[in-house]
Amino acid sequence: MVKIGNPPPAGKIKPKHYTLPGNSKVLRIFNRHSEYPFSIFRNFGPLYRFDHHIHDHTVWNFPPKHNPDRAVCYVSPDFATCLVEVFGRTGIVEAGYDLIDLEIKEDLYLLDLRDNGGELASGCVGVSSIPDVSHTQLWSRYIYDDPARQYGPVEGIIYPSAWGTGGDNIVLWERADGKLSLSNRAALDEPNHPKIRKMLLDAAVDTRMTVSY
Repeated sequence: MVKIGNPPPAGKIKPKHYTLPGNSKVLRIFNRHSEYPFSIFRNFGPLYRFDHHIHDHTVWNFPPKHNPDRAVCYVSPDFATCLVEVFGRTGIVEAGYDLIDLEIKEDLYLLDLRDNGGELASGCVGVSSIPDVSHTQLWSRYIYDDPARQYGPVEGIIYPSAWGTGGDNIVLWERADGKLSLSNRAALDEPNHPKIRKMLLDAAVDTRMTVSY
């Protein structure tokens, strides 16, 4: 098992960066039956891998809460990666989800954890893929706060999918708010949308998942 130390990094680091260019398109999948209404950014947390929401680690099982000053948006340039990130645990693509297309209006400056980027940024191997997300959240908060001024004014993180699709995931922080906009929203389970249906079935085959409808 990979063991990841807590921040700060133990030694000197050399972070890699990536600029996601303006006019790019990224995707996310949203549960339209969620108790939380759709918004591009989510203030409620921490919940997932690189959530940087404020969290009281002195209290066992401290519940996630609304953080008015911190928000995240998880996206991917690749549809198959989006699909496996949402449905990979069960392997079954369920009905009730929408495909969200977002347009990047301006360049976004990201910390790059792909290839050896995770080790260069933290001094640890596998920081973007360990199962314990509370640990990666510690790193996300440290990178965001950047107390030693080592990472620069990054607006999020690009990192490889832990599902082995070969695709990339991106978490954007609220610093990127205003630089992306909703381009399109369509139901994945819409029977009269052959283009989306074909894309869905092809991605399900590539990721070895089953479509339930």
